[in-house]
Amino acid sequence: LSLIYRLFIGFDDGVLWFLKVLFILYFTFAVYSYVKKSFNQLYANVSINLMTIAVIAIVWCVFPIYCTISVPMFVLGIMTSNSVDTSLSLRKLILSVLVWGTFVCTYLLVYETIALCIHAAINYMFIVVAILVLYKIPIIIKAKPKLLFATISFDLYLVHGKVLDILRCTMDNITLVDFMAYTFVFVLAFYMLRVKLKI
Repeated sequence: LSLIYRLFIGFDDGVLWFLKVLFILYFTFAVYSYVKKSFNQLYANVSINLMTIAVIAIVWCVFPIYCTISVPMFVLGIMTSNSVDTSLSLRKLILSVLVWGTFVCTYLLVYETIALCIHAAINYMFIVVAILVLYKIPIIIKAKPKLLFATISFDLYLVHGKVLDILRCTMDNITLVDFMAYTFVFVLAFYMLRVKLKI
């Protein structure tokens, strides 16, 4: 019973911490959408940035500190979706990434280790480079690709950690073949269930 609770209710899975954080971020997005609809984009932008600071504080207190590194990426994703394809919008977006990256790296440097600070800096610099490359060389998808791995990638991410936990509790020696075989079976079952339930 303890294992069932940990795996399916308690989110006690090393790769699923982000779901708990996402629940909080989705609430902030609902507030952001309400403010945007009721007032204007400026008020919405201010509210989502202030709420992101609040989410960072909550996540910092409740979860391991590394979970806070990617929290600002949520607001950056929202800002990217609202950006028009102009050089001014690009500069504003790059500036936002650098400001949030500096904020995250500074508090990690003060309250955590320099290694985690460097980790965060690499993440944010990679985002800057990716934005610049995609701005210069945009990816245009004319048709929706029908790739099996692309279809089940999210299911694989959700399931593989739980499969490993189950195998640890039920097997003395776990081989790579065991892990891959059981993961394939569970991912396929989870995918079929998700398709049937249309979620």
